[in-house]
Amino acid sequence: MGPSYEIGPDAEAFKIARGGVDFAYDAINLDAGWQLCAGGPVQIRLFGGVQIASIGQNLSAAFASYDGLTTNGNATHSLFTGAGPSLGIGSSVRERKL
Repeated sequence: MGPSYEIGPDAEAFKIARGGVDFAYDAINLDAGWQLCAGGPVQIRLFGGVQIASIGQNLSAAFASYDGLTTNGNATHSLFTGAGPSLGIGSSVRERKL
């Protein structure tokens, strides 16, 4: 057990480990569409728009010997932000009520 960059004899002192991760996800979806209802039970929807997302992650780890004299740790932060178009078609069937 030990940091990923200290594998082998250097990691022998580490006997206690603690880790954590935090995730964040934010998204915005904007779309506009046109729905066709031709008098029957079938409905068709054509739509297009834009999607925007931001995804973040914080990963941390701490390592120590039993006596606490040897310690080490690391933290990694990653972030993705992106945007793109969306196009689609959807359909549904309504139940007819008698």
